[in-house]
Amino acid sequence: MIDLIASLALPALDAPPDDASAQVAHGYATQVRRRIQAMLERTGTDPLVLDAMMPACLRPGWRPEVGMAAHLCTTRPQLAALQFIAAVASHAVPADVTLELGAPGRIYVDGHRLEVAGTTTVRVETSTLELESQRGHWSLRHDGTRFSVLSSPVGGERCVLRWRPGSGLRYLVDVGSGHTEGVFPDPLACAGTVPNLSRNDFRVAVQGITEAMEIIHEASASYAAWIDTVIDGVLVTRDARDCGLSSPGHPGLLAVRSGREPLDYVEMIVAAAAQQKLLQIAMITPLGEQGREQLHYLPHRRWYTTSRRALASAHEHHNVSRVLACIAARSGADGALRRRIARRQLMLALDGRQPLQRDHALSAAGARLRQMLDAGSPSSLAV
Repeated sequence: MIDLIASLALPALDAPPDDASAQVAHGYATQVRRRIQAMLERTGTDPLVLDAMMPACLRPGWRPEVGMAAHLCTTRPQLAALQFIAAVASHAVPADVTLELGAPGRIYVDGHRLEVAGTTTVRVETSTLELESQRGHWSLRHDGTRFSVLSSPVGGERCVLRWRPGSGLRYLVDVGSGHTEGVFPDPLACAGTVPNLSRNDFRVAVQGITEAMEIIHEASASYAAWIDTVIDGVLVTRDARDCGLSSPGHPGLLAVRSGREPLDYVEMIVAAAAQQKLLQIAMITPLGEQGREQLHYLPHRRWYTTSRRALASAHEHHNVSRVLACIAARSGADGALRRRIARRQLMLALDGRQPLQRDHALSAAGARLRQMLDAGSPSSLAV
């Protein structure tokens, strides 16, 4: 258990990547699949009709579609089943399934929003996904990396760009504006009142993210592999203020705003990956003692933090500092990079290590993670 946690918490800079995240993702998908089938049975829908498309051996990966299916499971099990099928459709056995949706809804497929309503038939064939409902006919084709829309009943679908093959990141989406500061944007929501990014602005943002990913890959292959296992897609917003980087309900999805520098995107990508890794650890074992939480006053913020929040802060800042140190070791550290490292080290100390030193509410796994984060300065771990 601890070895799996250690693999998720920090990549071993001198060892090949393991499949710890893949194991957690498979366990989570299996759990969601069983919940959907149980709820379908309660509502009178034969859960066996999904077995052909959703065999237990399938490994959809760390995908937002799985988390969104989990969210729908209790209230809308038929829509949840449709959403889960979308997560495994690229590997599913060819089959047809018809589901009765009590109300209109949307499902998410590789950055695309698909409107469905009423009697909905989903057909999965080799490299294709077809949906027919009262909202019209959707046809999608898988190109080996992701699904793209061939035909749809609506026009003006948002821009979804394919990422390079062989990377964990598979696509980037222009989701426009109108999102709340600090809140993760809803990938199924309609565009806000502010117009979407101009195509040029979106491509400039994509260029910055591309450069950021290249910087990470060149600085540390171990960190690049660590990130690839938990970043499936990126939502790009236009808002002047930052949104939430990731969400427990959308595993594998990262949200950033346009107009940032490549090193800003480096920090965002690593921070979001750290958040996703911590979520995976929490799925394995609690990081705090059950029923206990300790508040810690932070004088520099004039506010309080909790045991779990302090641990999450320490984990994020430690990993971001570590990657920045890797970049400095490979390419040299100018004044701007040194300031970034110093800022992250200060935040690691003030928001993470100091409150954790006086914390008594962490579980054994949480205490083990704290010890790992305390084991040496991130700058000394650069390769």
